[in-house]
Amino acid sequence: MHGDTVYTEYTLVIYLSDTTAEDVHAAADELIEKFYQSSVLIQANHTVTEFCSCGN
Repeated sequence: MHGDTVYTEYTLVIYLSDTTAEDVHAAADELIEKFYQSSVLIQANHTVTEFCSCGN
């Protein structure tokens, strides 16, 4: 809040898995353009992803 003006900002969180850094940066470039941003945050966490069909 600045004076009597109230600002609202929405945050979009996107989780990507099993992709390359190059593809993540390409997606970030598209998001910057689409949502008129000067930058976007990329946080990389090294994880293991698997699919499980439990009970089968």
